[in-house]
Amino acid sequence: MRVAVVIVLVALVALVGIPLQWLALTLKLPFRRTLPTLFHRIVIALIGVRVSVEGAPAAGRPLLLLSNHSSWLDILVVG
Repeated sequence: MRVAVVIVLVALVALVGIPLQWLALTLKLPFRRTLPTLFHRIVIALIGVRVSVEGAPAAGRPLLLLSNHSSWLDILVVG
């Protein structure tokens, strides 16, 4: 039962988020860069993933972030 509820909630977030992101990109709205981060955080919370951050990113740029495991969750966690 919980899985079905989570799937429905993630689908609803996507159904709202995808058109909103498209609109934000098209109209160059100020939140167009923060919306994907918000989407990923909501989905991570819904599916019950805990993110553990160790250390801090280097101050210099460009920067490459790597995770210790490659899976479909990496997109949500790093995104």
